[in-house]
Amino acid sequence: MASRPLTPRLDLGLGIALLTTGVGFVAYASRGGPNAFHFVPALDGCLAMGIVAFVLALVEGYAFSQAVLVLLPVMVLQSIGAREHHSSWFALMGMEALVFGAVGTALGTRARRLEPPQSRAGTAPSAPRTPPASALPQGA
Repeated sequence: MASRPLTPRLDLGLGIALLTTGVGFVAYASRGGPNAFHFVPALDGCLAMGIVAFVLALVEGYAFSQAVLVLLPVMVLQSIGAREHHSSWFALMGMEALVFGAVGTALGTRARRLEPPQSRAGTAPSAPRTPPASALPQGA
């Protein structure tokens, strides 16, 4: 398994944005009644395929932001399927954004905790620099 550097700020920000977008989409879709979350089996399979592909991309070692970009074609196909089957686009995308956002927020929070304190912007004072031994005066 390849290990990629974690990008805590990007992952956390993107995860929170997807999570809030998902909550908004699901809340909007729920105004249409309980039927909004009933999909034909083909759309259920597309939803499951998108989530499984996302998890497999993360297991393979992709960064969270790259895994979300990889899934854009899958989301386009899901949008076409929702239109063809007269399903709620907001419910479909909302559920997927909720899953992606929850995973991204968890990964970003974990990476932020594992990040060394000196690499965080402005949290650690800089240590005074000492000149190298070759620059010191000899025999004084």
